[in-house]
Amino acid sequence: MDASESNLSATVPKLYCYVDESGQDTKGRLFVAAAVVVSSEREELRAMLSQIEHTSTKGKKKWTNATRKQQHAYIESVLPRSDLNGKLFSDNLGRRLST
Repeated sequence: MDASESNLSATVPKLYCYVDESGQDTKGRLFVAAAVVVSSEREELRAMLSQIEHTSTKGKKKWTNATRKQQHAYIESVLPRSDLNGKLFSDNLGRRLST
């Protein structure tokens, strides 16, 4: 690594992007993609989301194995969080992907 690469790695934060999608269950009629992008607050975010999983009773189970009530409780807890502004992105791509 030369000096310019060393300086670059010291000034550019490491980003973590977590992506999930849904669409297999609906055979593509509905395709939703969500991404969370974080840097230094990664561990705090993981702890916060784990707490929401616990309080929503969704726990660590896969989304498709959670009940509708658990899914709604989780989403209703995540979406209004102001500390996720600029970090959580989602889109419903179903209509644009269909032929």
